[in-house]
Amino acid sequence: MTVWKGVFPAVTTKMNQDGKIDLAATQSSLNRLVENGVSGVVVLPMLGENASLGATERETVIRAAVEAVAGRVPVLSGLAEITLETAKAHAHAYEGFGAQGLMVFPSLGYKTDPRETVAWYKGIAGASALPIMIYNNPIAYGVDVTPAILKELADTPEIVCVKEETGDIRRVTDTYIELGDRFSVFCGVDDLIVESAALGVTGWVSGMTNGETTEPARHQTKTWNAKTRSAL
Repeated sequence: MTVWKGVFPAVTTKMNQDGKIDLAATQSSLNRLVENGVSGVVVLPMLGENASLGATERETVIRAAVEAVAGRVPVLSGLAEITLETAKAHAHAYEGFGAQGLMVFPSLGYKTDPRETVAWYKGIAGASALPIMIYNNPIAYGVDVTPAILKELADTPEIVCVKEETGDIRRVTDTYIELGDRFSVFCGVDDLIVESAALGVTGWVSGMTNGETTEPARHQTKTWNAKTRSAL
């Protein structure tokens, strides 16, 4: 089973003034992140323009990311859809584009109940061989993947990780109490990383790491990322 650990930036998609993707800048940013010690990258997160890009544009970003990273760390793609059939189709397609994992949102068009949430994630898991990180952000998307729901998903081997973004730091402990080490637990809130690390999360989906550094700061950033990855 895939085990993800360390710092996985939610990578911004660079755009030109005319609204088109700036592939050179996007690939340069990905290379900088990898060179500075991250453990993986997540392209097309929600704030990486996922919902506003067309299917062809998403394919372009994923393929460009895979090319830039060149196998040095895993490349995950966000998967944010309204219907299960569309989500399954895109999960299969993203695997073909070279993605090595998916960060999966709940349905964006409907607030699913627990039974439907389980069916949503199981359905997507069966559509490709890619390992899945559940994006649990009930504040933004209205669906809470609770420890009880995770227990229903524990028999689905493709689901390996949960990005915990409820804002309730107690959820980390609740998840470990209910499920042990069945899932990797990633912090999804930048200003809760210290508390999350203290409670034993295995990784961090970070927005902060997108910030460009000046040349004198590059070594410090690389060292900090390496230390954080080791601590996580």
